[in-house]
Amino acid sequence: MTCDPRLLSYYRDGALSFEERYEVEDHLRECTECTASLRGLMRLAQVVRSMPMVPPPPTLWQRLRRWLMQLGA
Repeated sequence: MTCDPRLLSYYRDGALSFEERYEVEDHLRECTECTASLRGLMRLAQVVRSMPMVPPPPTLWQRLRRWLMQLGA
């Protein structure tokens, strides 16, 4: 396996097959750069999860509906 940021993201998300997961884990044992990148992805996900959920203002939904109606959707 070569360094592939997409695979690291899929790995973090649990979206790889068993074989792909094994390949990535094998690669991570050897590649400090990818290991650091994966740690960064994990920290980013943790920060995003810790952010408060803020509902959008009602006017946004109204504007979105109006815009979609103009498109004919």
